[in-house]
Amino acid sequence: MAYIQWLKHESSGVISFAFSPDGTILATSSSNNTVALVDTASHTMRHRITDFTDEVTYLKFSPDGTVLATVSRYSDVLLVDTASGRVILKILNDSSAEFCFSHDLALLAIAESESSYDRSCHTVVLTDLLSGSVRFKLHPVSPGTGSPNLLAVSLDKLQLAIGWDDGSVHVVNASSGKTRHKLALFKTSVARLLFLPNGMLVTNASNERLLALVDPTAGVVRKWFTDHSYNDILAVSPDGSLLAKAKESEGSIVELVDARTGVVRHELTHHKKRIWNLAFLRGGSLLATFSADGSATLVDPVSAVVRRTVKHKLIGYPKFAFSPDGTQLALGPDGADFVVTVVEISSGVVYTLRTQPDDAARSRQRTSSGNEPAPAFRGLFSPDGNVLAIESSPRFGQRCLGLVSVSAMKECRRREDSMVDAAPVAPRPWIKQWDRPTKRVCYRNPTDPVRDHATLWSIAEVAEAIRTKKAKDARRLRDEEDRLCKSAEAKVAKVKATAEAKAARAKAAADERALTEARRRTAGAPPAPKPWMKTWNTVTSTVEYHNPDTGKSVKTVAAAVAEIVEERRAAEAVFALQLGFPESSVVAALQESQGNKDRATELLIQRALLPADGLLPRVDAIRSALEITTPARQIRTVIREANALLGIAGGGPLPGQVTRIMTMLGL
Repeated sequence: MAYIQWLKHESSGVISFAFSPDGTILATSSSNNTVALVDTASHTMRHRITDFTDEVTYLKFSPDGTVLATVSRYSDVLLVDTASGRVILKILNDSSAEFCFSHDLALLAIAESESSYDRSCHTVVLTDLLSGSVRFKLHPVSPGTGSPNLLAVSLDKLQLAIGWDDGSVHVVNASSGKTRHKLALFKTSVARLLFLPNGMLVTNASNERLLALVDPTAGVVRKWFTDHSYNDILAVSPDGSLLAKAKESEGSIVELVDARTGVVRHELTHHKKRIWNLAFLRGGSLLATFSADGSATLVDPVSAVVRRTVKHKLIGYPKFAFSPDGTQLALGPDGADFVVTVVEISSGVVYTLRTQPDDAARSRQRTSSGNEPAPAFRGLFSPDGNVLAIESSPRFGQRCLGLVSVSAMKECRRREDSMVDAAPVAPRPWIKQWDRPTKRVCYRNPTDPVRDHATLWSIAEVAEAIRTKKAKDARRLRDEEDRLCKSAEAKVAKVKATAEAKAARAKAAADERALTEARRRTAGAPPAPKPWMKTWNTVTSTVEYHNPDTGKSVKTVAAAVAEIVEERRAAEAVFALQLGFPESSVVAALQESQGNKDRATELLIQRALLPADGLLPRVDAIRSALEITTPARQIRTVIREANALLGIAGGGPLPGQVTRIMTMLGL
């Protein structure tokens, strides 16, 4: 048998539901103005009560489970015998009103409106439900002075507390109807009235950070708490000895307060973010705290020691339910997956529960617009913790109600785990899981972002998927390497081109600066005499003077002028020789000069080699030419060669002698 059963008799939306004290009956109210009593073991409907004129919004069982109290939207009260399904008492009201039952359903207090036109004129009626008689009626002082908005009956049924919208609290004797105390406590309407088992009264107001611990017998406030949370996060231990409350200024801190003296015993600071809810479990031996930091904890209220921490991933205000014995925690769906999580607190084992109804139930719950049930959640454990009632509601339309057998769910989980353990182990990162829709062991890869192989059914498929993935990864790696290489080459080429362009720009700039400097310095240098001209030597970066006729360069104007003088002297010597001046005078003039003597020397040699008598050359003319053109060491060698030539018998020099002599002279 499946461990979750959707109630097929609920053809309309569920409004509220409640378990009987022994957990055998589930009472559900529907939007068709009916209440059903369902057997939680067989999931069959025992009785359906149809004596309502409006939707039932409140359900409460008597401590022995024999009577069910129901209150409709307009405060019609019906008491139903759970064994027969018969209505044993009916109290009708003309309009909606505040109401309150005693803990054993023996008394009912209702704040009725005396006039359908004047809603501010109310009468508080206290009815004995066992006999069906009215004990008393309390009339207001005068119309317009305010109206009661909260009622509370003490556990001993001796006192009735009435909270008014002007912030005052009245304490009334529940036997005689006499008002004992009128306490002006707040500036806004009363938001909570709670009698503790020790007889103390806890009350606070809406939009105020005040919480009062009142002694209703003496009519005095025993303790004011000025940092109570606006969300009224408060829990009372079953014996009434402790109050657990969240502080507003420090939303993550829980205070444990002595309910009689108001002394703060402990401050719980283990949460990092705002507290969402508090609840006492196991008869007050554990305090459950639920926080926005992603954790729910179980705390020993006596020692303030954290006994267990359960992590959750709920976003926003949570939907959750603790079992009465504190051993299980049900968490509502996170997202749109219809999955409810049940945590076994003692072992930390997590059970996942898909709360989407089956096709038949979903088709009955489908609205006219075709909307599917969305993952809403409202959960309630039975008193023994063996049954969990969950509600899954669509975004628009009606709700579905299902019953979960917790023991069957755990047994099914153990059977699934054993089948998963028996299956072959998959290589990492693949993991073995149980697929509930197909009831088979499957393999999933939680690290695959593409989810190409989200679910596989055998090791062979997993191996093929791994081979395919490796090949794909290798191709992807090669493509990535090629892309990176091309990118690197492109980057290198770009850097090289950028460097070359930068170097070219730098060289052009340097050349431009050098040219500008050369122009400036050349323009600033003294002018050169003709035929000399100013030039710039790029090697030495200096201004020089160049003679294009002779190809000679000097560094100063004075040197150029000296060269011009020497050239003129040489030219004058050549001219003197041509005119027949004596060689001695020309040689003397040339010896004094430091200029170029090549042309004059050539003319002297040619003239010296011409024999005076037509036979022999003139030795003295040759020696004069050698003295001005050749170093001293060479003179002796040339003279020996000339004497050898001149000592040959016969006429003048042989053919080629003139050439040889000029070669020896370096001409």
